[in-house]
Amino acid sequence: MAESANIQNPSPKTGGVSPLRLATVLTAVSAVSALLVAVVGAVTAKPIQEAMVREHAALLGQVLPPDAPEPAEHASLAPDGSTNFVYYVADGAIALEAESPHGYGGPLRLLVGFDRNGALYSFKVLQHSETPGLGAELASPKNPLLASARGRPAAATDWRVAKDGGDIDALTAATISSRAACEAIAEAARRLSEIREQVRTSEP
Repeated sequence: MAESANIQNPSPKTGGVSPLRLATVLTAVSAVSALLVAVVGAVTAKPIQEAMVREHAALLGQVLPPDAPEPAEHASLAPDGSTNFVYYVADGAIALEAESPHGYGGPLRLLVGFDRNGALYSFKVLQHSETPGLGAELASPKNPLLASARGRPAAATDWRVAKDGGDIDALTAATISSRAACEAIAEAARRLSEIREQVRTSEP
């Protein structure tokens, strides 16, 4: 009887990439990706910042009287020395940001401007989540709430909507948004006297 051939199964080949090499490659890819993100961020950060400064300057020009000079930025300091809020002064005219947490869809933030006599000149919406066509109408320069508020003295106005016994006309079918806007304006008006005192005491 013929001897059977001594056949051995071939040992399996170790194909592919070793775990150590794979880890090295992935680490290198991650490092390059992080470097690219950092480079892109550094390249785009300055233009983005410059665009934001231009946009903010344009908004200041819309909430302050047209004859006001370029506003100077100031900070109101809290007792611990931290910045309480920032405001802008232009020959007696003052602009500042104010917020109400009670907007229909979330916080409502405004940039509010007063003329040198302390009357509201205008406001612009900086942030809102209001209903399109209703509360979002606050962003329109022709909205009735702005028309009702414009020219009113900060200290002698009841900054509530007329429905609540105040002096301001609400937007149609947007009472919650109107209340939030009035709340933000009232906060700005309250701070105005504090700002005027700081400006007066800082003058030489």
